[in-house]
Amino acid sequence: MTLTNGASKPYKAAIIQDFSTNKPWGQMTIDATANFIRRGIPHAQVDHYRAADGETLPPAKDYDLFVLTGGTVNLLEEETPEWALRVLDLIRDAGGLPRTKLIAFCWGHQAVHYAFGGVLDLLEEGPRIAVEEMNLTLEGKKLFGKETLKYHKRYISRLAPDFTALAERCEISCSKEKGILTFQGHPDLSREIVRALIDTDDGLYKPSETTHRSPCGKLFSSDTADDGDEVWYKIMDFVSAS
Repeated sequence: MTLTNGASKPYKAAIIQDFSTNKPWGQMTIDATANFIRRGIPHAQVDHYRAADGETLPPAKDYDLFVLTGGTVNLLEEETPEWALRVLDLIRDAGGLPRTKLIAFCWGHQAVHYAFGGVLDLLEEGPRIAVEEMNLTLEGKKLFGKETLKYHKRYISRLAPDFTALAERCEISCSKEKGILTFQGHPDLSREIVRALIDTDDGLYKPSETTHRSPCGKLFSSDTADDGDEVWYKIMDFVSAS
């Protein structure tokens, strides 16, 4: 519970959906994220905002936690959609609130660093959907308690100020000052969700890219076991820390 003027109120979390789809994997992703939040904070009120569909976003001060999903909007293009600009504003507002935490995946990871002055770059081999093994930095090993992580992954060439890299190539980052933890990959995607995504893919993810070796690390097939469930325990430890 959080406190307001000495009175308790429900812990409030908001999932900000940064993709637009009516395919089954979309709701599966939102439901899985909500379940992970409630596993860590059983009494949490979890709300869902379809940012990419133009839904009005709440004030940052109204929530204890924001989770930003993946998405496909290219923030390097000259014109950024209005909804994405509103998400960037929300990120900046949340980062300025000492008691509000923010977790971001994939596009959300890129948006956080874009919002705070980081540098984005294109991934030469294009989008990928598979399980990729990445090496953690010393700070990353402290947080996750292991040498490497494996999860479904899709590039930040330079982190925003006040952020620390938790994995090589800036694939995981943290700002304890702002209460933000970001992942270039997808600990939110289970094997079941990935299979549903591949089954309804419209060509964005090429089949060969699920098996080819990547310069970022060892790339496994989409059926490979991942660390997503374990990572979520660490995410919620970060969220719950004062």
